[in-house]
Amino acid sequence: LKQDLFKTDMSKATVITMYLLPDTVNLLKDKFLSELKPGTRIVSHDYPLTGWIPEKYVQMDLEDKVQISGVTTTLIYLYMVPAKVAGKWSAQMPPAVSKQPATLELKQQLTRVSGSARLDGKDVPLEEVKLRGDRISFRLSGRRGEFSGQVKGSSIQGVMENGGAKTPWSAT
Repeated sequence: LKQDLFKTDMSKATVITMYLLPDTVNLLKDKFLSELKPGTRIVSHDYPLTGWIPEKYVQMDLEDKVQISGVTTTLIYLYMVPAKVAGKWSAQMPPAVSKQPATLELKQQLTRVSGSARLDGKDVPLEEVKLRGDRISFRLSGRRGEFSGQVKGSSIQGVMENGGAKTPWSAT
């Protein structure tokens, strides 16, 4: 297809590959966040998406590249479009974690997430928070067990794993 890159609907894409100049790569960041589904993979050649943390990046030396750019180094970045999780979530936690309905307060900068949980009237910081596409995981400070879940729009469905036992949890 021959189309305007900035007007083309990308919403059905599951993988985007880019071999573009750095200014163009970064002009597309907002379009990716607004049009692509969480979990969509983005591969960028040589230029990173400023502010995004790559899932992986590979550096290679290619002698053929010297004629083109004067250097041998080639970088390949892999990104994953993050789900939108910022805000206040009403959570149903396992009874061992909270006897009352809990609240998750999440702050987000693209793929970086931090926050706290309000459990039985006390604020507990979240640790080791990871957001990979539509998958989120975290630990509660000072407590055992790891929470993981899948973000689907305005809900999260997941499990808390503690010593091999898995207990469901959810948030809206």
